[in-house]
Amino acid sequence: MNGRTSAIAALVGVSAFSALPSAFYQDIADATGTPWSTALLFSAHGAAAIVGMVLIAPRVSRPARILVGMLALDVAGGVLMAFAAPGSLGLLLAARVVCGLALGAATSIATALLVRASGGAVVVTAGIFGGVGAGAIAAGLLAAAGAGAALTLALGAGALAVVAVICGLVPAAVDTSSPASLTLASGGSAMSPVAPLGAFGANGVLALFTSLVPAQVARLVGGAGLVAGLTAGVAMLAAGLSRLALHRVRGVAAVALAAGAAVAGAAMFLGGLVLGDAFGAASAIAGGAILGAAAGLVYDGALRGAGQRRRAIGVVQGAGQAGFVVPPLIATAVIA
Repeated sequence: MNGRTSAIAALVGVSAFSALPSAFYQDIADATGTPWSTALLFSAHGAAAIVGMVLIAPRVSRPARILVGMLALDVAGGVLMAFAAPGSLGLLLAARVVCGLALGAATSIATALLVRASGGAVVVTAGIFGGVGAGAIAAGLLAAAGAGAALTLALGAGALAVVAVICGLVPAAVDTSSPASLTLASGGSAMSPVAPLGAFGANGVLALFTSLVPAQVARLVGGAGLVAGLTAGVAMLAAGLSRLALHRVRGVAAVALAAGAAVAGAAMFLGGLVLGDAFGAASAIAGGAILGAAAGLVYDGALRGAGQRRRAIGVVQGAGQAGFVVPPLIATAVIA
């Protein structure tokens, strides 16, 4: 394993670990007795990730070493959440904040290391969204096998600890000369505001599919944890795979494709909810996959707009994380 591979492993690992609670949010909501628990846990995690991106990552002088430290911090937060009772909302919130800080810093550091290489933006998009999708599906499969949230998080923490050890043994290659080394020679122009807005919108859609939407789709078939995990996981995997499959599609063509996919996906998803049976659940999941693919295209375009400028990357990813914070809160206020 080389340095670039270890950075990818870290990015995928923290992303997958962040999605493990997705199959159990409804169980936590039932235990706490409030429909706000899902939105609070999800949004607190996203807000903490913004802090990690804005306050921790830009001040890092030894990225490879700090990246391993953030993985270890994420493991600690996961262990805390695993041993917290499902009804202990305060302790669960504290654990999600710790994990969010680690996720934000690790994601930003790994991204800055990866985008310098050719095709780096595609790798980052696929790694983040694909990792979250894989984590959500894994959580759903474990739930279907009878594993509860505690065991699922404990297993995830163990796997992430292995990734941390590997990254420590094979540190990510990094140029430590100066922050300016991450800036393109032709990248001095101002970044368009469309980039952070696109990242916010794309992640806002994905936030709903990894927080509130899974429980709604699962109710169509009796509340199965596997269906909840698939709803979140398929949407996120589609977001990552869309850029691997369509990496040559850019500019106006990418915008048109994303817009068409968004319309088609929304129609399939809403139609599935209206049908309200197993076929409706399948339609909703398929619609979520198409919406996820559209979101992946938009987010990747936003990240390309940031170029290789560390500060611009931070702005785009911070806006993207805000998309994981605000929409679930608004949606909960509307439906609660």
